[in-house]
Amino acid sequence: MTLWSRDTLHPAHLVGAENQAGESDLLTVVRVFRRRWRTAAWFAGIIMTVTVLVTLLMTPLYAPDVRIEIGPPGSEAFSINHDDLAASDNDYVETQVLNLLSEQLAITTIRELQLDQKPEFIATRHLLPLGWLRPRRRDDTANQNRDELRLTPQESRALEFFKRQLEVRRLGNSRIVGVSFASKDPHLAAQVANTLALNFVNQYYRSRHEAIVQSYQWIERQLDDIRQKMEASNQALVRFQRSSGITDLDEQQNTFTQRVAELNRQLTQAEMERVQYESFLSKAGLGEEDALPQVEDNQVVLALKQKVAQAQADLSQGLAIYGPNHIKAKQLQSQFNDLNASLLAEKQKIVEALKTNAIAAENRQLEVGHRLDAMRKDLNKLAASNVLKKEAATNSDVYNKLYTSVKEASIAAASKSSNIQIVSKARVLETPTSPNALLNLAIGIFVGIVGGVVLAFANEGLDRTIHTPEEVKRFTGQSPMSIVPLLHSIEPKRFGWYKAISLFPGKVLPAQNRDMVFVVASPWSPQAEAVRSLKSSILLASAEQSSLVILVVSSTAGEGKTLLSVNLASALAEQAETCLLDVDIRRPRAASTLGLLPANGLKDVLEQIVPLEQALIKVPHVPGLAVLPPRAADEKVVEIANSPAMGGIIAALRQKFRFVVVDCPPIISYPEGRVLSKWVDSVILVGRCGTTTREALIRSVEILAEVQAPVLGVVLNGADLSAPEYSYYQYSS
Repeated sequence: MTLWSRDTLHPAHLVGAENQAGESDLLTVVRVFRRRWRTAAWFAGIIMTVTVLVTLLMTPLYAPDVRIEIGPPGSEAFSINHDDLAASDNDYVETQVLNLLSEQLAITTIRELQLDQKPEFIATRHLLPLGWLRPRRRDDTANQNRDELRLTPQESRALEFFKRQLEVRRLGNSRIVGVSFASKDPHLAAQVANTLALNFVNQYYRSRHEAIVQSYQWIERQLDDIRQKMEASNQALVRFQRSSGITDLDEQQNTFTQRVAELNRQLTQAEMERVQYESFLSKAGLGEEDALPQVEDNQVVLALKQKVAQAQADLSQGLAIYGPNHIKAKQLQSQFNDLNASLLAEKQKIVEALKTNAIAAENRQLEVGHRLDAMRKDLNKLAASNVLKKEAATNSDVYNKLYTSVKEASIAAASKSSNIQIVSKARVLETPTSPNALLNLAIGIFVGIVGGVVLAFANEGLDRTIHTPEEVKRFTGQSPMSIVPLLHSIEPKRFGWYKAISLFPGKVLPAQNRDMVFVVASPWSPQAEAVRSLKSSILLASAEQSSLVILVVSSTAGEGKTLLSVNLASALAEQAETCLLDVDIRRPRAASTLGLLPANGLKDVLEQIVPLEQALIKVPHVPGLAVLPPRAADEKVVEIANSPAMGGIIAALRQKFRFVVVDCPPIISYPEGRVLSKWVDSVILVGRCGTTTREALIRSVEILAEVQAPVLGVVLNGADLSAPEYSYYQYSS
């Protein structure tokens, strides 16, 4: 990327990122959409047109809806299935939805309604020339199995059409399933939907009834065996109880367990008494007889204790009065000793009684333990009794359950109850369900708008060409010297097409070239004004030079370089004598654009076949303009760029003309522009909106910088003034 001065190209910093950084995302979106709105509009228009045509051409179809409630197994009035978990099983409903789509159910409906005779069902859907590509069925009726389901060709086509038109859907997460069939005939559509739903319910009822009958027969056969086993187990239990003496008192107890429980109670009581008496004797052995409850609660001991206490008090008083040797004191002492001996004898009796009780409790404990051990040896009888009891109870339970199942199966087989039922039947619709014009139009508008916007931005992202002066500045570093409008962009449209008419007619030109030399044909047109603006810039930049040689180059072909050269030379001819030098020997177009047919050219001058003055052609309708074509119309292509005499010819033209406009081939593909740039005063690079790519423009700038060409600036050609980005450029008087 480079920034340009008046005479030379100087390397500079990048300016594209700086320009883009100053532009917000919203402005970028608006700019892109304003530039590409036609693409979005065309796409949206095409989508809307296709949507409308498809909607109008579609055959109206009627698809009435049948609602079927599919409950889980066990939800019917009489059921032999009592699984509570089935009520929350969504897989069951999904399975029934798939059953509704089965071919067997469809074939049953087709045959019942004779749909294989309806033209709508058996119409051929494939192209006749491609019919031989369809696989043909072999005729192998001889090997046909009786269980195989064979369809006629009409039934096969009807089945294919039936499956395409049938729709089965579950309504949300509920138990309701909707069944619809689309047909051109509303009566037939309702009849098919109702028949299919009824066949589904009947088929489910038949399969359920057959399963119940088979279960009933099997249970009934098993019931006799279970009854015999139950009676045999009950009789064995009774015989064992009689022989063992174990009789059941209730469901939890019998005589054996009751006796064992009583012995355990007696053993525990004897053990507790023995321990208690032993604790009393341990206290007596320690001399704590007074702490025994038997001593404390004995009335004789209490009376003796009172007498001993009274005798002790009297003895103490007599000793104090009479002394120890007095006869009275000795009597009191003898009385106290007798009472104390009686108290000790009474306590000894109580201790002996405790010893006797302890021995009795220990003996009783041993006796009860022996009896309990003897009872434990009879536990095998109890275990055998329990086994027989459980076996009898199990056989009774199995028999009762089977008997209950037989009764329920008989009731369910006789009843018409089912967990699948038709909630609402299909009715004959007055209006078709498809096509939905409003929905199709809404989808078409949405797809058209969204797709158009996406397509517009996709085209913008894939488009590598330049369109605006801002892009030229972004990739070259300098704004264009002039913006030449599109040739027909100022003329009115009729039915979307430009009509080539001349505004502000000027001098007469040949009819085939009148629109191309617009400086002469329409001198006040925006194109002519743009060229005059370029002319003014050139004159201001080279005001001090007596003669000026201007090289007009472009990156590639088709960018309007020749058209700009012809009109620039015509505009300069109004100022002074001007020569238009065409060095594009491969595609010489300057002379033909001006309506001239050259007999000689630059090639003849370089080869010194004719003099320069003889090769120059005066343009009759543009005074002051002469053209030097590269060759005659019938001459072959030769190289003239590297001719040694080329510099002399340009010098001679400088002496003869005030302005020399040189039209050369594209600078990227051909060498003429690089060679001639060292003999000219100014170089003008031409770019065309929508044609010149960014890479080509950058490459052209690099080439001119490499040869140090005196680049004056860039001209943006072919600008569409009706585009939004050029709204500021328009001017009306």
